[in-house]
Amino acid sequence: MGEITACLEALADLLRPGGRRARRRSPKELDTGQAAVDAAVNAIDRIIDATRHDGYELLKGAWATSLPDVEHGCTHTFRLGSLEPSRLGSSRVGFLSSAVTGGTRSLGRVGHAVAHAVVRAAVAEVMRCREELSAFSSEAVDPLLRALEVAAENVCASEKSSIDSDLAIEASRLTQIDALLAGSQQDQPVSKLKGHAVLRLRRG
Repeated sequence: MGEITACLEALADLLRPGGRRARRRSPKELDTGQAAVDAAVNAIDRIIDATRHDGYELLKGAWATSLPDVEHGCTHTFRLGSLEPSRLGSSRVGFLSSAVTGGTRSLGRVGHAVAHAVVRAAVAEVMRCREELSAFSSEAVDPLLRALEVAAENVCASEKSSIDSDLAIEASRLTQIDALLAGSQQDQPVSKLKGHAVLRLRRG
């Protein structure tokens, strides 16, 4: 969407009327402006055709998604509007596709001022779609990502707690074993002394 917005903004600047009483444009200026409109529409068509995901043409109004609202227990559904030139604009001033060469809003027929109004309406439509996408992101995507992060942290904490518990049990067992080994080593000299005493008694 950023590329489309930038393309339209540049076109709007080119077609901007020169003032309240704009002078009549020369044929060369009309041709230059019309060529810019045609190039912008072709560029937007290429961007739209190239913007695909998982088989969907995302900018042609065919993509929709639903995400659970983990904070309020509902579901958010979002459908991205079409950004095709035939949909960018308004029924009042015209759509972008009508501003190309031979169209009802081409510069040769309506002049720069009307063509500029058509482009500004197209910009407004793109901005509306961007605002809707931003709202969906803040209301549905961001909370879901936060919930997933918390869930991942909880899983890690649970696994760490389980590991710590297992290590504590093993440490306790090792301590018991060390204690038994230490006790057996202390008893060994006493048993040897008892054995020597018995031998002396027998010899005596």
